[in-house]
Amino acid sequence: MDLVAQARYWLERAQSQGHSEAALELGGLAEGEEAGLTLEDAVTIYEKIISVVEKEGRSSFNSLRATRRLGDIYFDGKVKRVPEPDKAILCFRRLCRSVLEDISNFSWFRDFDSLYKLGLLLESKEGDDLIESFQCFKQIVTKASDTAPFPDLELRLGRMYEEGRGTEQDDGWAAYYYKLALKKGNAEAGERLARLHEQGRGLTWFEKIGAKLAQLMNPVK
Repeated sequence: MDLVAQARYWLERAQSQGHSEAALELGGLAEGEEAGLTLEDAVTIYEKIISVVEKEGRSSFNSLRATRRLGDIYFDGKVKRVPEPDKAILCFRRLCRSVLEDISNFSWFRDFDSLYKLGLLLESKEGDDLIESFQCFKQIVTKASDTAPFPDLELRLGRMYEEGRGTEQDDGWAAYYYKLALKKGNAEAGERLARLHEQGRGLTWFEKIGAKLAQLMNPVK
């Protein structure tokens, strides 16, 4: 028996005794399709970890890790080779619910990547789903110490403010987030900001004064 097969044997024994950490390690082997395990096995393992916790009516770090891994599998379409958005949404919603209700409840498991993916999945929808998408992006930009891993986050928020999707329409906030996105080198943000300003929208007080002075100094002949 090789080392990987031995690892599977002992992890399965530990899993049968209720050790969720061992189950997570076993799920990792399955995701890598090692020791004769498959991605379908990984899904089964993670779902079992989650179901045990739900029956006990509590949450745990390992159950959240299992939920995150399961959501990623569905988001990336690893099993069926195509994304399964509805299943991914269920996983990320379960994982991120505490963030949307009270950020303090999530302080010990600040998974902004899952929040971002949930926002992406809901962005094309309407109604409450679209509002939730906006909330996801807003939580990240206000709570994360670094938004570099999400290069188009500010652009998405700017578009939502400009178009009034998921939030009230607000040219000022749209311009604000376009400027942040532009600092990251986002070309689309620059184009959108320029178009707003050409229409006299989204200008700060100083920008309005500057525009007025420019008109006075260079009157149209």
